[in-house]
Amino acid sequence: ADSSCLKTGGVKSQDCHSRTSLQSSHLWEFVRDLLLSPEENCGILEWEDREQGIFRVVKSEALAKMWGQRKKNDRMTYEKLSRALRYYYKTGILERVDRRLVYKFGKNAHGWQEDKL
Repeated sequence: ADSSCLKTGGVKSQDCHSRTSLQSSHLWEFVRDLLLSPEENCGILEWEDREQGIFRVVKSEALAKMWGQRKKNDRMTYEKLSRALRYYYKTGILERVDRRLVYKFGKNAHGWQEDKL
């Protein structure tokens, strides 16, 4: 389960995954949560096709810096981050899109679709 729920008592929020918390431990969840909270992503990521789950990294270095801060790794680069994103192709979390800085959520990614809970 999610340990961050325990710290907050889990009473106030209806569900553990309140979208604004951005406490995800996995990179793909971090990316998803940023896409779902435009007020927090500062134009770093944007949807290309919301229904298809296709998104684009607009500010790659800013994304790497933000993820590095989350993981307390100040040497994070977009090169390392994108390698981690490509790894998700194998697990079905992301699907390959043959365009630079563009990715697509795969069948094993959840929580990004509108209206599908």
